[in-house]
Amino acid sequence: MDESQRYSLDFGAEVGGPILRDKLWFFAGVAPQLNSLYQDRLIQALEDNGTGLPVTESDGTPSFREIARKRYTQTSTTLQFSGKLTWLLSENHSLAVAAYGNPTKSSGALGPMGGNEGTFLFDKRSGATDTSLRYAGKLFHKTMLIESALGYSRQVGTPALPTRDAIAIGTLSADVLRDTPRVFRNATYNLLDPALQDAATPDYQRNLTQCAVRANAFDPCPVRGYSTGGLGNMFDETLQRVSLGTKLTNFFELVGHHQLKYGFDVAIDAYKQLFWGSGNLIAFERPDQGDFRIGQLGSEDPSRPGIPATDPSRPGHVLGERLQTLARNRSYSFFLQDTWSVLDRVVIDAGVRGERQLMYGDPTTTDAQGVRIGGPQIRLFNLMPRFGLIYDFTGRGLSKVYASAGRFYEFIPLDAANRSLSGGPSFNYFVNPDNCATPDGMVLPRDPRFCAVLPQRGGRTYQFFGTGAAATVDPNLEGQYVDELQGGVQAQAYRDVVFAVDYVHRQVGRVVEDMSVNDAVTYFISNPGEPGKLGYAAVTPSGITVVEPRPRRVYDGITLSVRKIFSRNYFFNASYTYSSLRGNYPGLFRSENGQLDPNILSDYDLASLLPNRDGPLPGDIPNSFKLDGGYVMELSPVTSVQVGGNFRADQGHAINYLGAHPLYGAAEAYILPRGSAGRLTWVWQIDLRAAITRKLSSRYAGTISVDVFNLTNNRAVTQVNEQYTTDSVYPIVNGRPADLRNLKTIDGTQAIVNGAFRNPTAYQLPLSVRMGARLSF
Repeated sequence: MDESQRYSLDFGAEVGGPILRDKLWFFAGVAPQLNSLYQDRLIQALEDNGTGLPVTESDGTPSFREIARKRYTQTSTTLQFSGKLTWLLSENHSLAVAAYGNPTKSSGALGPMGGNEGTFLFDKRSGATDTSLRYAGKLFHKTMLIESALGYSRQVGTPALPTRDAIAIGTLSADVLRDTPRVFRNATYNLLDPALQDAATPDYQRNLTQCAVRANAFDPCPVRGYSTGGLGNMFDETLQRVSLGTKLTNFFELVGHHQLKYGFDVAIDAYKQLFWGSGNLIAFERPDQGDFRIGQLGSEDPSRPGIPATDPSRPGHVLGERLQTLARNRSYSFFLQDTWSVLDRVVIDAGVRGERQLMYGDPTTTDAQGVRIGGPQIRLFNLMPRFGLIYDFTGRGLSKVYASAGRFYEFIPLDAANRSLSGGPSFNYFVNPDNCATPDGMVLPRDPRFCAVLPQRGGRTYQFFGTGAAATVDPNLEGQYVDELQGGVQAQAYRDVVFAVDYVHRQVGRVVEDMSVNDAVTYFISNPGEPGKLGYAAVTPSGITVVEPRPRRVYDGITLSVRKIFSRNYFFNASYTYSSLRGNYPGLFRSENGQLDPNILSDYDLASLLPNRDGPLPGDIPNSFKLDGGYVMELSPVTSVQVGGNFRADQGHAINYLGAHPLYGAAEAYILPRGSAGRLTWVWQIDLRAAITRKLSSRYAGTISVDVFNLTNNRAVTQVNEQYTTDSVYPIVNGRPADLRNLKTIDGTQAIVNGAFRNPTAYQLPLSVRMGARLSF
């Protein structure tokens, strides 16, 4: 896939002023954003070296050449809006009501293009609307400040799971595609194989003669993991929050100046999700068995054991094929902080924050014994101390020697409650793809809904999973936290020029994750690697005890900088950062496979996934340079010109050798220790800006500006395919690249190197220009 900008437009207007003089003010703003990208779907072919084997590059990987491409568009429309009313009740008391929002709709090529068009062309909706009521007051001759806020937020979709729906493709209606299952093909096929053809196959791909298998059986276009049919998993989500918070500040003298802040926050969250599959099922090809495994939502009929229950209101449909869950969260917190200034040279900050979090799965959720859970499944109380010290050795505000330490606990998001604490019944069965009675007019020529069901061992055709049971939560579960230390020296050396040395140390102290010891049949949530917890050790089905490694994620960074604050019409900032981010725990997001599931990542799920995960983590950029500057030139009393620019240069991140796992699929197993495949090249960029502002009258001013991004049009590779093989393999524990020649699959055969390994999957954004006009009044 190749991506390029088609257009990016944003414009807006703001207006504000008094409604009642000195009493009531208003503000309103709107800023639509229209974006469009070109997404090119590329088809590449191998070349025969004359012996029936592919031509290779110098490093031994297969060489590809582009033979066809089709351009798709991806459009996005966002309407950002804001509004505010402020009422001054008296000199010391005010009320403000505000509303903000960013409803967004996107359409087009929004999914990975490793399949036919029905799998990656769709619509999605997202965005949030927030409202708040705020009070601010001053009491006791302004020695006490009170701030209180009541808020409500409503969000549609999440970044990981946006609300999405099928769209019409050619003569295929959205309704037809919405009712089409998705089929994941796990065998290796020629791109023109009839098994990969359906009514939504891209037109430029259907008769691509360059992909035809040669007479000597050489396949120029092998594909694996191809998808046909519809979208697959579908989501309709709504998230809501009601919050109340109050902060009080007292000013007093006691051996110096004190600013004492204290307060509380209460929040009630709800996450409602409707989940189903297009065509109400998903099919997974099993190449070794020659059949399809069908996954479907639904429960067992209690009156007919071993048979799915039918929906009496929808003949021909399974009861529960659409799963609706409601996850909830309650949080109660307080804080206390004192800022103590001594002799205007020393400032001491000391404080503590306490937080109680109660997380609930769906009300219908049961435990492993089938008993409905009546209370919260996760109960946490987190206490977070913080301390800071600042010393001004000049006594004139021209220097700062500082140090601080703090503990910061994670607020576990509701995604974990929705996915792990809210169970839903499902079942599997198997069908014969060579025995299908698919009616005319279907997208798939062999629709798995109309294929012959295969009986399994023991006479049970259907295998049922769960009755709504949630993952077990460790009764000794404690919250996830990060400890942070900061320190540095900053001093003004000459006329607004400040030199600085700053250091940051950040380290994960404890992690909350889900795990399994029975090959993903059941899961539990615990603190990995901590003695006395369920997550300390795992016993595999073969009886081997594996001690879970304690999560490690350590960042150390030192920055040297010089900056000049804006004066005499110009400013500049320059800095260099040397840093290290290493460990075995990637954080709340796993970039290698795009998994955005905080606290339920795959890293600790299975004992067989644990080897080789220690090393440079995503986001490890050892060297980074930054330079910013700007100058304002006054041409006349009514006209000024502003020019500026910035320079960025970052060392590339580490690359991994990844393989497939037999249960979890592609890019889950670290074949060699993390980061063994080297690093990407440096990424650097120059951006420039110029603007001219002219006062049109005493009340109006106009500005015209132009921004140039990536002036030199660099196209550095920012991401590559890290799947060394798509075969399921065992990690080579503490191995080296030279050991890859001996890599075997779990079946003991030689692993096949992925021809797309190290191929670029993302580039630096190209040269772009943004022009703007602004009227201020």
